Amino acid sequence: MSNDNKLTVQVQDSSKKWMELKADRDAVLMRVITGAKMEMEASCDGECACSTCHVYVDTIWLDHLEPPTDEELMMIEYTDKPKANSRLACQIKLKPELNGMRVQIVGK
Repeated sequence: MSNDNKLTVQVQDSSKKWMELKADRDAVLMRVITGAKMEMEASCDGECACSTCHVYVDTIWLDHLEPPTDEELMMIEYTDKPKANSRLACQIKLKPELNGMRVQIVGK
């Protein structure tokens, strides 16, 4: 695969440590994070049936994301710390416009 299809995502874990992750275009953020062995429960394995892949997206990137579905918004309501920039990592498909995006894994 050529480098044109690779994206970089900056991810902060619950201990405030940042990691730069490389991802394929169209990869799902949750899979990139768990594949890098970062701490993320992802209980429902990406089915948008829980909120254990809750992340805060750096606000400058929000307009580049697809809008959340009603299902995702409902799951975010169940989180302990919902914010305006809350998203579920299982619902974020990485595309070129998201190259360099920064997200924070929400700790328990």
